[in-house]
Amino acid sequence: MSAEPDRPLEPEVMTGWASLTTRHFSQLKVPGGHMYLLTEPAPLLDLVKELELR
Repeated sequence: MSAEPDRPLEPEVMTGWASLTTRHFSQLKVPGGHMYLLTEPAPLLDLVKELELR
């Protein structure tokens, strides 16, 4: 998960994480910039809930 806009973590950089895992890798962009968790934690919390239900 990365935020948009987020210059340090452009999509090409995030894709590199796929080589560091043995499980499925996907990307999700949320609005809010690099420190989105300080003002908009809901997208991450919703994702955690969704993954927990799988």
